[in-house]
Amino acid sequence: MDGWTPFLAPMGYLALALWAAFGLVFLWASGFPWLRAGERPGVLVGTEDADLPSPASRDIVVLTWNLAFAYGRGSEGARFFPRGRVDFERNLDRIAEVIRGSEADVVLLQEVDFGSKRSHRMDQMVELMYRTGYAHGAPALSWAARWVPFPYWPPSRQFGPVRSGGAILSRHPLSTPRVTLFAGLIEQPLWYRPFYPHRYHQRVDVNLGGRVLRAWNLHLEAFKKSARVRQARELAAELTSRQWPAPWVVGGDFNTTPPEAKKKSGFEDEPADDYEDDRTLESLRGIQGLRESVPVGDYVRDESRYFTFPSTGPNRRLDYLFASDGLKIKEARVLTDAGPCSDHLPLRVRLGWQS
Repeated sequence: MDGWTPFLAPMGYLALALWAAFGLVFLWASGFPWLRAGERPGVLVGTEDADLPSPASRDIVVLTWNLAFAYGRGSEGARFFPRGRVDFERNLDRIAEVIRGSEADVVLLQEVDFGSKRSHRMDQMVELMYRTGYAHGAPALSWAARWVPFPYWPPSRQFGPVRSGGAILSRHPLSTPRVTLFAGLIEQPLWYRPFYPHRYHQRVDVNLGGRVLRAWNLHLEAFKKSARVRQARELAAELTSRQWPAPWVVGGDFNTTPPEAKKKSGFEDEPADDYEDDRTLESLRGIQGLRESVPVGDYVRDESRYFTFPSTGPNRRLDYLFASDGLKIKEARVLTDAGPCSDHLPLRVRLGWQS
């Protein structure tokens, strides 16, 4: 045994060096120091004197849309294959065309890239502001990693550097931006969490001709039902924690079907998706004075009218908008002609002031 001693010590040092190198690569690739859960001040992009006239008496149009970083269908991980810049340019042009055509005052966006390799390092919020003419924006960075090694093989398919999250676009001045990142998923292994996006909600105040609308934009967990329910409860706790000084809306990708949905599992496009006994929406439906833009009766009578996913052959609703007291819900419709520039379809809601 003593004869092996001269070899064992160098082997031990080599193993230690390899583990140290692996640890350093892991920390670097995951974007250490990592984004931390909790609330923090947001950022605004735009100028205060560039807003369009907006009489306080007229209706307000709010659009919510998960953009899938302008990739279209197949953006979900294992089905991802890199696409050329021209594909992203074309999809951004179409997204901008839909936003302009919607005549939205405020646009709540999810899955927006802010300089990711997978979307040719474009800042998609700035690109859309330029294409739409919307002068005001607020980004919500919820995913930042120097290298995301997914899909795992071959390396040429991997996402690589990622900076992504949500964004709010507006025709009118914004103020008091806040971004809240939900805690990392306890349902995932520790080594996986630094490479996984935080789910989030962000809020801004929109100045509409002397009146103020407070807008929340959110994206809840897609794959872990328990985490999604927990996030919805945390959001509901914030919404009910104080008396907000202005009427408000909260919308985005909730990643769940309504409890009244006829089909909650067994989807051909995502066989693993299961929304049975999903209580995500209960938290917001239980808030006094908060109403969903699509009444339950309307949904039950013609639920396919409100399907938002997938964009081609939609078979379920994942996207919602709620409005508080002080606002009248006049119309809610899914823009089914948006096409496959994203894997979701946008929801357009027209609101009016109650007094």
